[in-house]
Amino acid sequence: MPEAKKRFEFLEHTADVYVAAYGSTLEEAFENAALALFEAMT
Repeated sequence: MPEAKKRFEFLEHTADVYVAAYGSTLEEAFENAALALFEAMT
């Protein structure tokens, strides 16, 4: 079974949300960054 593509990851930071977002295009990376921030808020 193929591994799922990593969209984003939360990184360690003491005060803020620190996210690394990935994508094969700049548009996809921004979409994944938005998903990460939405997940952090909910």
